[in-house]
Amino acid sequence: MANFKLQLENESFSLIQIETSHFEKLYSVACNTVIWEQHPENDRWKREVLLIFLDCFGKNVGFFYYS
Repeated sequence: MANFKLQLENESFSLIQIETSHFEKLYSVACNTVIWEQHPENDRWKREVLLIFLDCFGKNVGFFYYS
């Protein structure tokens, strides 16, 4: 995964590159099936499916986390 070393933040939010330790917080939102209803891969709410997606995509592009 690329290491961007860039954090974008202001008084309202921060946007940081995700780390493995962020998964549970991310999954607590992503497990909501309503979010994925109209998505072509509408089973991403499943933990094992989301893990595969994040692993494959994150290694090539990287993700950012809003906190």
